Amino acid sequence: MTHHERLTEEIIERSWAEDWAEARLEWQYEGSWRATRSQRCLCGNRTCLRMSVLCNELSGERIVVGSTCVKRVLGIDAPAIDRSLDAIERDPLRSVNKAILDVAFDGGWITRYEFDFYCNTRSKRKLTPKQEAFKRKVNGKILRGLVADEELQVG
Repeated sequence: MTHHERLTEEIIERSWAEDWAEARLEWQYEGSWRATRSQRCLCGNRTCLRMSVLCNELSGERIVVGSTCVKRVLGIDAPAIDRSLDAIERDPLRSVNKAILDVAFDGGWITRYEFDFYCNTRSKRKLTPKQEAFKRKVNGKILRGLVADEELQVG
């Protein structure tokens, strides 16, 4: 059985839906972390260094998967999330991409006002001091939302 087949089987087994297309819609991204050593993904891959927590909206069950499986389940580009996280950790005035903004807004980590502000100022090179302060605040909220606690209980 391939990693993809095993992931599909595991996700369907943990979902209310009985087919892949419907089952994957039940899951939401909760956050991620960089492992200090290789971790095992739900699909069976044992060489994952970037782990993510997904939560089933219907059952509340949480699972841990590697970055490739995040993309398979949710269509979220985990390496792009990693790059954006690294960028705003180094420089809190850097901008995250639209996909991360969508995840942050959908997850309730940022408000509609913060989302709209960010979309309107994302590509601006020069911000006012007030805009810079607000962007730092929003980036902090995005970081806190995207970075899961490695000790998070999953079950």
